[in-house]
Amino acid sequence: MRTFAVILKNEKAELREIGLSIRGFGVFAGPAKTIASEKELQGLLDLLIRRSNSIHSQGYETYEFGSGSVSSFIQAFADIAKEIDYISEAFVNALELAVSNMILQFPKFSDRVRYMTLRSFINLLYVLYSKGSIFISFWGKAAYETLVLTCTGITVSPDAMDEDSKEPEPLYKEYISFWDNLFTIPLRDAISDAEKQAFYSAVYDVIIKSIMVIPQNLDLNLVEKVDGDENAGGEKIGDGTGGGNGGGVGGGAVAAKVVANSTHSSGDISKLEAKNPKDFAIFVHFVDFCDLFLTRIRTEDFKRWIFIFSQRQISNSTKYPLVSGFYKLCGVSLNVAKKVGFVEGILKRELYGLEHEGTRDELNDTATSIQTNFYILFTKYLKEIKIRMRQFKDELLISCLRLILTVPLEFIGIHDLITPLKDTLRLGLSIPTLAVVALDAFEVWLNELPREIIRGEVGEVVKVMNDYLMMSGEGTRLDALLEDKLTAAAVKLKPTVAGSKPFSIQSLAMSRALPTLVVSRYFSEVEESIIVQMQDVIKRVLHIIAGLGGDCTDLLDSTSLEQKAISWDRNKTLKFVIPFREINTELILDNLLPRVLELAENSPDRKIKVAAGELLHSITLFMIGKSAEFVRDPTLSEIPK
Repeated sequence: MRTFAVILKNEKAELREIGLSIRGFGVFAGPAKTIASEKELQGLLDLLIRRSNSIHSQGYETYEFGSGSVSSFIQAFADIAKEIDYISEAFVNALELAVSNMILQFPKFSDRVRYMTLRSFINLLYVLYSKGSIFISFWGKAAYETLVLTCTGITVSPDAMDEDSKEPEPLYKEYISFWDNLFTIPLRDAISDAEKQAFYSAVYDVIIKSIMVIPQNLDLNLVEKVDGDENAGGEKIGDGTGGGNGGGVGGGAVAAKVVANSTHSSGDISKLEAKNPKDFAIFVHFVDFCDLFLTRIRTEDFKRWIFIFSQRQISNSTKYPLVSGFYKLCGVSLNVAKKVGFVEGILKRELYGLEHEGTRDELNDTATSIQTNFYILFTKYLKEIKIRMRQFKDELLISCLRLILTVPLEFIGIHDLITPLKDTLRLGLSIPTLAVVALDAFEVWLNELPREIIRGEVGEVVKVMNDYLMMSGEGTRLDALLEDKLTAAAVKLKPTVAGSKPFSIQSLAMSRALPTLVVSRYFSEVEESIIVQMQDVIKRVLHIIAGLGGDCTDLLDSTSLEQKAISWDRNKTLKFVIPFREINTELILDNLLPRVLELAENSPDRKIKVAAGELLHSITLFMIGKSAEFVRDPTLSEIPK
């Protein structure tokens, strides 16, 4: 031990010697406790702490990641902590500094060093767990810091992309191996399975507590912008009332006024922007990480937290009603509940598929108090969502639709699900992943609900599915979908092109910032992915329709009740004259009106819907202008009069 101490005192010692000395301190900690005096042991420990603080205060940039010195320090601390009776504040501070640097540099480590470091770290956690309350304070702080780093941003990308360059990935995809391996790397000490599971549960509980704290520490308020001279007043603060990928979006600043906890004062979500964009960026990655972590890692342990976690997210979504991320987190909670069978069999069998009031009388006697509270919590919340989502669009609407379609059948009736399913299928024509969500939900209904309950509702759903069968071929919706997705991918790959020229895929390819080969390869992959996704969706639609069998016989008449109730004039009276130079051409608008009206009301493509609405508005103005002539003309039928 004295030899190791001499090496650590030498500031010019080589890295290999330092690593061996650190390992030696840990390996011989037990024998040294028996042989050496308490004063000598404390001196060795102080030396290790000083050397550790010296190295970690400078970071790891001057050390080789592959040398194992990182894991050596942590393992040495674990071995020493196991042997000493009292853990001093200086020792804890050295631990926190070493672990903080390890976590900060974790994405840069090779796979081998990651494994070695995590093995030492999990051994350290187990030693602290056996010491009592020090485990909660140390791991609670480390877990929170790691979660913040996990959700901070994206990986560092090179300045110039070459042929093999990939799009930068979010940091949580790098850190997910850290969280996953915490529960998979075997402990060095031989302990019973019961004790091991108790330790892992304690580690998991601290993580969940940290997860629930993070949204509370983020500023998710939004500011609303107004046009013109109204900008003179400053800002209007909103309570997280914005859409986006987990948060609100918009731009500008406006008149100073605090908006109450409601959806939105002006009703125009497009006028909102994040008050603190950095916090919203963290929240977006936080939501994606929770989806990845909670649905994959130790889901059985989440049962203990499922009600508290759900209650917290519902409270957050009430406070920030237009922050889509909280709806996604509620959906994550429901997905885990279905996966672990938390709500399976709690509802009386005769109520499956019917409307629910959310009372205790609807549940079986075997339902626990937590299951009952969970059921009542979500049934009431879903009723609020169905009302709230009528004001939503884009990302907010999609988040609410995903939430409703992931709800277990124990919580909602089939009648309340039909409209969200149809809306999701229409949006799925442009977003293949959303179509998959809708088809998954529909297949669950077909497999779990009695056919007599859903027979009356199937027709409306299948009629919407018909649009998917018309997507293949040149010049169809699939071509339009590809064009939209490729443009979106171009913006994602490089949001702006140098100069003031309009953005286009061609200008992106010609930009010196990215080689043409990289751009063409990237777009080829995007196009192939979209085609494959949509082809899979179309095949699933065919299988579902074929599986319905005789239940599809009532679908032969595709005319809806609304269409049957509309009476159209059979006489072609709405003529628009186009004055060409050599001849006047009459355009009969009567034949266009039914189709224009249908597209304006029901088209899933926003561009088509807007164009149809504008055309319908123009035709209406034209009809009003012609109305005086129509009244004076005795040859017209009675309907236009």
